[in-house]
Amino acid sequence: MVESVDTQDLKSCRPKRRYGFESRPRHAMDEAFAAFLREKRIDPERWEAALPELERRIHSLSFRVLGRVVYEQRYLFYFNRWRKLFPLSETSSDSA
Repeated sequence: MVESVDTQDLKSCRPKRRYGFESRPRHAMDEAFAAFLREKRIDPERWEAALPELERRIHSLSFRVLGRVVYEQRYLFYFNRWRKLFPLSETSSDSA
């Protein structure tokens, strides 16, 4: 007996560890990286919308592979530029 499998669903899964799969789509920004950008006062949504896909993927992958500290040391020169281009908007309660 053969069971049908939805291959579209399998394409969005990639091995996470020996024992499981990561079910998030590959194009989704890693939440840890988005939190890192917010901490640097950079708006992750504006950053993601403005940068080409390849550049976004390079930075996201570098953050995961190198780790937070090494990534920050290696790409420090980007942060001031990104802060100016994609500033994290202040909440309305701060401006009142």
